[in-house]
Amino acid sequence: AAMACGGLNILPHKSWNVYNRANRERVLRDEENARREEREARNKRNRAESEWRMERLRSRRGGGGGDDAEDDDDDDGVQKREGRVELFPPPQGEGG
Repeated sequence: AAMACGGLNILPHKSWNVYNRANRERVLRDEENARREEREARNKRNRAESEWRMERLRSRRGGGGGDDAEDDDDDDGVQKREGRVELFPPPQGEGG
């Protein structure tokens, strides 16, 4: 019972051959597509986050229409007077 050494070289005929030129080109193409899709998804997330931030800032500002400084209290208790923000406003009756 003699064993045949060297056998058949069937690797070039296999579809999963990693050394095949067509397979290497397909891998490069798939990797480039994956990078492009990831880049597009990241850009889409960044745009959505940016729009969300802008909408949040606009809603905090009160609609984003006017630049005039009004004497009013924000929802966080900070008073605005004459274009400046007073974190510690004077007590009532001692206006200044």
